[in-house]
Amino acid sequence: MFSTPKFSTLKRPVLELPALPRARDVLVFGLSALVLLLAAQQASGQIAPAEKEGVGVSEAAAEPRGTSMEEVIVYGRAKQFYLQQKTSVGSKLDLDLLQLPQSAQVLTEQLMLDQAARATTDLYRSIAGVSEFSFSGVTFRGFRDSDNVFYDGVRGDAYFGFSVPQLFNVERLEVLKGPSAALYGGGEPGGMLNYVTKKPQFERFNELTITGGNYDLMGASLDSRGTVTERVAYRLAGFYEEQDSFRDNADSMNLQLAGGLLFEPSDATRFTGTFEYVEQDLGGHRLRGVPATDEGDFIVGREFNTNEAFDEQTLEALVFQGVIEHRFTEVFRVKATARYLPKSDREQAYHEPRGWVDANGDSEANADDGVIARQYRDQFRSDEAFSLTTDFFYNFEWAGVPHQFLFGGDVFSVDSDFDFLVATGERDGVVDLNIFQPNYGSPIRPVTVSSMSPYRGESACATVSICRTTRG
Repeated sequence: MFSTPKFSTLKRPVLELPALPRARDVLVFGLSALVLLLAAQQASGQIAPAEKEGVGVSEAAAEPRGTSMEEVIVYGRAKQFYLQQKTSVGSKLDLDLLQLPQSAQVLTEQLMLDQAARATTDLYRSIAGVSEFSFSGVTFRGFRDSDNVFYDGVRGDAYFGFSVPQLFNVERLEVLKGPSAALYGGGEPGGMLNYVTKKPQFERFNELTITGGNYDLMGASLDSRGTVTERVAYRLAGFYEEQDSFRDNADSMNLQLAGGLLFEPSDATRFTGTFEYVEQDLGGHRLRGVPATDEGDFIVGREFNTNEAFDEQTLEALVFQGVIEHRFTEVFRVKATARYLPKSDREQAYHEPRGWVDANGDSEANADDGVIARQYRDQFRSDEAFSLTTDFFYNFEWAGVPHQFLFGGDVFSVDSDFDFLVATGERDGVVDLNIFQPNYGSPIRPVTVSSMSPYRGESACATVSICRTTRG
């Protein structure tokens, strides 16, 4: 026979709550507490009595209180949400952003500091509709746009191509989105970037910054601004930084020297002249990702690099810029900006992966071989550019409404040289690379110019004419 199982019953403890106070008791207690509080405040002189002998209520209120309010000083930065009230991007007039009909965005210097941004690529995540394409190139609302990069409202990008601008000499970044960028000449309809650089100022400013971080990051910068005479101000600044990388055979070095003078011969005229010298060396930075299977799984670690230790991307550039502003009358003024790049030399030397090699002899070239062929490329670009923009501004009132009238023009010209040498595979002296046991630094024979196919190009372009290109 099976006996019926017995289940024990758990009894919940009964929680006995105290009886709730009656409403009358609560009311009496509250009134008593209020009377005691008022009596205590009156005794301490915080509340003047409603009536005194021979004194009316208004006179009693006018009497000085027995105690004075303690002074409290709070130091801090007002919460502005990195708001930039005015900008000239999109109209070339100093307008409030709310009055600008175009879509624009301004990234302030304070935002750059708070985000610890060091290069322009660190700012792209803060711009709606903009994504990083490669190096400093961006995709602007679906358009890959590298031509619409301005400095202080004029063309002349010393970093054009595969270099990465640093933010050391940048005060703020102004972004104009959409086809309204046509106001500044030819370019893609996605938008434009305008970097406003730091200028001399009469207010004294000295700053020394030392930087350190992971991957042996080391750097320092010095920025000094102030007064020379009553009408002349200066700026001198320098920046140096170097860092290794988590990728094999990759590192970086940046050097910048900048300065200028501000001269105000009269209250109506101002001239600002600046210069900037740039050196950049991005070692092994022409990266093509990490080998992966057809399913998307990485075959090797993320530190893998097809480049050799001597591969590099270098930049050496010199920039001069002058801005003159003159007010003819209270309602009529002119502003002219000239930017000259006598030198902007960029060289790339890197190893490009060209597919698998049949290393195990099974007549199939795939990931099982673990060996890739490479192509060595050596490219040199040199630019000389000049840009001039002149704008006249006239303020007037018509039909009781204030107006601003802008008219002017700009011209931009650039002469470019382009040399391209290439050597492919071991037949040209470029050794194949084992991805599991990288055989860096072991070429079969040195790559020489004689074993490389040459390509040379020259181009000249101006905004007032059609670009022309010649190849040889």
